[in-house]
Amino acid sequence: MNVGLNSVYGQTRSTFQIHFFLVALLFLVFDLEVLLLYPLAVTLYKVSFFGFFVALIFFIVLTIGFILEIGTGAIKVTTIFNK
Repeated sequence: MNVGLNSVYGQTRSTFQIHFFLVALLFLVFDLEVLLLYPLAVTLYKVSFFGFFVALIFFIVLTIGFILEIGTGAIKVTTIFNK
């Protein structure tokens, strides 16, 4: 599936594949995960076991979501050689 407008003669824009958006969205999700877990890692001695348990649940939910995306083929990356 291509994203973008139909190409017009002389136009410098070109179409590109949708999986670039999927990779960017996955990067944002896991970048946000690191952003949220970093303060916890710095202050882990203050949040005790409850804070660690909440962070562990958060990480497990994100990991399960990532595994489901791989399982359904939502982030299947194709190369030129596969075409």
